[in-house]
Amino acid sequence: MWWWQRGESEVSDYNVTYSKRVYKDAHVMAAYPASSLITDQEFCKALGHIQGEFLAIHPFREGNARTIKLVTNLIAVQTGRLPLAYDSSDEGRNRYIEAAKAAMLKEYDLMIALVKGALNASRPS
Repeated sequence: MWWWQRGESEVSDYNVTYSKRVYKDAHVMAAYPASSLITDQEFCKALGHIQGEFLAIHPFREGNARTIKLVTNLIAVQTGRLPLAYDSSDEGRNRYIEAAKAAMLKEYDLMIALVKGALNASRPS
């Protein structure tokens, strides 16, 4: 039996047993029901926080941006917005990585700014 199957790793907020981390992130999602995300400011703040927390549960350092972007696009559609248009350039990916690193330290401003940019880019000109 592997150590993670026995649930023997609890060191910090971001290094806890996987099931405990998923449970904690369910509370993050519950804190932001779609019906409460009326303004763009509320929406971007919520999605920046959700993305930061969900990236932290992924067990590999490369993260899981594709999945979390799908989740946030679902939330966008549920709140009457278009799917977000993230910057897929090398520079955009690097900014996303930096925002993810900051979010690991519970600093969400960079992620919130990325969500705001993706929201603005999704709107018709």
